[in-house]
Formats: sequence, structure tokens, C-alpha cells
Amino acid sequence: MPLFEFGCEDCGARFEKRLDSAKDVGTVVCSRCGAANVKRKMSAFAAVGARTSSGGLSSSAPACAPGGG
Repeated sequence: MPLFEFGCEDCGARFEKRLDSAKDVGTVVCSRCGAANVKRKMSAFAAVGARTSSGGLSSSAPACAPGGG
């Protein structure tokens, strides 16, 4: 189930909603005021790295890149 981010055009609330598919976006109402005047927002993806032995974060991205180790 994808997680979508929305903004209410009436009250300004921002909220997330888990939907079965992108087709269900038109059925979403505001979680604060109940208005159907909501717009889907662009969400940023979070990347979580693993902790290194020194306590820092390492990213697996270089290993996934072409020619990465």
C-alpha cells in the first residue's frame, strides 16, 4: 500500500494517507476538517543508512551505482 501526502486547500492541513492504489486519490478527504478539496503533494523519499563501527552512517548508494563497489 503506497503512502501519499496531501494538503487541504480549505484549512491548510498536511497529512498522509495510505491507499490501496493511486486510483483512490480522488476519494481522500481532509483528516482535520473533512473537506474533499485536497491536493496530492510531492513527497521526499527518506534513505536510511547503516551505522558504521565508528558510529557514523554509511550509505549503500555507491554500491548500487554503476561501477560502485
